[in-house]
Amino acid sequence: MNPNTPSSQYLTRILRLSDIDSHLVSAWADLEARALHPNSFLSPHFVLPAMKYLEPSEDCFGVFVEKLSAGSRDLVGAAWFRVCKPTRRFPLKHLAAFESVHSYLSDFLLDREHASDALKEIYGYLTDKGHAWHGLYLNNYSAGSLFTQEPLAIAADFGMRWNLFRQ
Repeated sequence: MNPNTPSSQYLTRILRLSDIDSHLVSAWADLEARALHPNSFLSPHFVLPAMKYLEPSEDCFGVFVEKLSAGSRDLVGAAWFRVCKPTRRFPLKHLAAFESVHSYLSDFLLDREHASDALKEIYGYLTDKGHAWHGLYLNNYSAGSLFTQEPLAIAADFGMRWNLFRQ
């Protein structure tokens, strides 16, 4: 399978804060309970108020991955990002995993039964050549999530390379 070819079994949607409805909030909360690495800082009950009241949301978007099966769609992956301007440390336009001033962990929510496929869909979108960003910044990530053997191999399949640095 070419890692840049989306799977017909999954639907990846790019959403803004204004696109989130009560049905999606419910599916997102269910995903949080099934997540491979649960993270209350990625809960809809944390992220949505933080985006509404604490952090400007106009430069934020969510990548939501749904598994299509027998006419239903089940949310299996969710990740929020902020488009960032160049900085001295990162001199190109880039993405940062969403976090607020009250977040202690950033990451992605991935269904434990479909984590690899959901991660492939997210990385497929992020690495699409049509985007203007040149990297992804993760701050305060969960050590057991994206930097273990299988997620690192998936990232490599998409031509992604992680560079770790301390501030």
